[in-house]
Amino acid sequence: MSYLCFLAILNFIFYLGLACAGVYALGLHKKSGLTAETVIALFLLKIAAGCVNLFVHYHEYISNDIQFYYQQSLLDLHHFEGRPFAFVCDLFFNWGDFHTGYNLFSKETMPYWSDIGVLIHSKFMNLANLYSGNHLYTNVIFYNLIYFSGMMALYKTFYHRQPEKKYLFIAATFFIPSALFWCSGIHKDGWVLAAIGFTLWNTSRYLETKKVSNLLKTMLALFLLFVSRYFVFLCFMPAYLLWILLRENRYRLLYFVNLIVGFLGLLFFGNRWIPGFRPLEIIIAKQQAFFLEKGYSDMHTPILEPNIMSFIHNFSTACNHIFLRPYFSLQSPWKYNLAFVDAWIILLAVAISLFYLQKEQVKQIFYLAMLMFVCCMYLFIGYTTPNCGALVRYKSEFSAILLLVMFSLSNIPLPKRFRMPT
Repeated sequence: MSYLCFLAILNFIFYLGLACAGVYALGLHKKSGLTAETVIALFLLKIAAGCVNLFVHYHEYISNDIQFYYQQSLLDLHHFEGRPFAFVCDLFFNWGDFHTGYNLFSKETMPYWSDIGVLIHSKFMNLANLYSGNHLYTNVIFYNLIYFSGMMALYKTFYHRQPEKKYLFIAATFFIPSALFWCSGIHKDGWVLAAIGFTLWNTSRYLETKKVSNLLKTMLALFLLFVSRYFVFLCFMPAYLLWILLRENRYRLLYFVNLIVGFLGLLFFGNRWIPGFRPLEIIIAKQQAFFLEKGYSDMHTPILEPNIMSFIHNFSTACNHIFLRPYFSLQSPWKYNLAFVDAWIILLAVAISLFYLQKEQVKQIFYLAMLMFVCCMYLFIGYTTPNCGALVRYKSEFSAILLLVMFSLSNIPLPKRFRMPT
């Protein structure tokens, strides 16, 4: 073993110990129904998954996102070497030309907001490299400290509503293979799931306690979601607002259905009533951006047109892609066959949940709103993503939310040792 390799291992062990102490100090185990030891074990599981993700990317792909961000970070740090004040100014104040991005519903502004997500990721990589001494495996720890905190917040959001389903919620949050793999690596998927978890947990706490601190944390979490992937934010906000506004309304289910119809009307016909409001063009522009990227597993996705008939015509293809791809084949690479197994595990869990559906839980607006959000994201990904590998990655975080919702809506009988007292 070389001297540099030995130092890298010591560096990793040192920061891993600090991170585990941080998990305990942050009190992530509190209000979770889990011991501190269990929470730290789950954190270590995410670190292991993140390291596997990094290893696979560097050995399976000639070029990848992780390598791009890492090399760009090394150039940035070299550029700011010996100029700490310039580095800090760039870190906090360099966010591009904001004046070009006022209209969130225009395809012309889409590149700006997409680039903001890249900037967030790049700036955090700069900080991680600064502390880790440019050790990528150590950087996995820094990313997952935030990712794991957000996932714990997501778990606690559902656990507090139905604590008797603790083990099901743990499985949905931390043990879905695709979500564990992709949301533990150095990718933006982890930011998205963490931001959603922080938002739901702090909103729930604010509605319960009315503490200003929870409101401020909610606003920061929404901002993180917005700058991580703004099109996810656009899909999340209608469902989120429906939950907030209708949670205590006597006729919430009726209003919920009517407002969904209203949202669909705005989506397809809003450009006729509101100048500059063109959400369909954002979806089409996103699909075209994917077409420009060379993928390893093209699924021959049909090209969308900015009209309702095009979306209706391609609806079955989008559903096929999001639920059934990739197909199993002995000739396919091993990673696609593993993704096939993962997809069918999720489908089986959803089918079992539907079989044990509880009517009283279906009336809860929170679960319906989150189900609406997941369906929107699934369709968005199914319509726009022509590459099978990218599709598996982008839907992973939403599969975790889907199973959390489905387990909440159902009463699946568990073996006696896994049952919690009601």
